[in-house]
Amino acid sequence: KIFMATDEFVIKEIGVPLAGTIFVNVNNANAKLQLLVDESYTLDVGSDGKIFVTAATQFGAYHALETLSQLIQYDFSEDKYVIANVPWHIEDKPRFPHREVLIDTS
Repeated sequence: KIFMATDEFVIKEIGVPLAGTIFVNVNNANAKLQLLVDESYTLDVGSDGKIFVTAATQFGAYHALETLSQLIQYDFSEDKYVIANVPWHIEDKPRFPHREVLIDTS
């Protein structure tokens, strides 16, 4: 199950079973995507199957869930999704306060 805690600290179910219980805490869920917006996050995956995401904005939560998707693997012998080498603690943020733009002139 996926739960979301917004800046009002209300927890509501927003998803279906995946690899355990995922708690998402977003400090500012109404941030606008602009220069210098905080996209940092913390991702904790416990050996008990509980997953905690803490992010400053919804953009950080998005990046945390993308990172989580890279940790989840399908075990064909067990016929289920697993996260190897738990527990995990990941703290991440963009290296630069801006995003690059690529213009292809060809």
